[in-house]
Amino acid sequence: MYVQWLKNLFKAKEQSVQAVRYGLDNLDDDVIGYPPNPAGIPVVQTQTLVEKMSNDINILKTEIGVSNAEFNDLIYPCLINFIKFVDLLPASEYKHHATGGGLVYHSFDVAKRAVRASQHAQYPLGDGVVSDTQQSNMQWRVATVLCCLLHDGGKVITDLVVSNGDNSVDALVWDAHSGQTINEWAAEYQLDRYYVS
Repeated sequence: MYVQWLKNLFKAKEQSVQAVRYGLDNLDDDVIGYPPNPAGIPVVQTQTLVEKMSNDINILKTEIGVSNAEFNDLIYPCLINFIKFVDLLPASEYKHHATGGGLVYHSFDVAKRAVRASQHAQYPLGDGVVSDTQQSNMQWRVATVLCCLLHDGGKVITDLVVSNGDNSVDALVWDAHSGQTINEWAAEYQLDRYYVS
């Protein structure tokens, strides 16, 4: 199950030209702040989240040391699918980044720190010529950044329950294993907000 989740993370999904966007098109809501808002987390369009994270994506693109084509083919789909998957979930219940969007902000922050630290890391030497070593260094750097980005991704599957906030037996609960994003789930049930427990 976890293997399938990882496979989905790295593949680019084909987007319909007429894709229906569901949720707010801005982050002007009360989503970010402490303590977490008991009114739940607003459903925001995925593109709005991607745009909010575009500066961090560009930093990674600039500093990771791969070509534009390699970044767009290999790394960008992972970043976008991660944003889609974690949506505006918090990174923790009461510790760091415990507010809406905390997980995506924390994950990108750790990835940016990793790419900067990787510039000064001494990776194992490649066998053969200098170009082999340079290729190896790039591969280590990409692996480091992706591991740091995904280091808390398991929390979504194991620690968090996303629901419509209904405490009855009829509560709608998002299944993180379903392959459906929170946004898609919210659109299916016409939810404006979701709740995390």
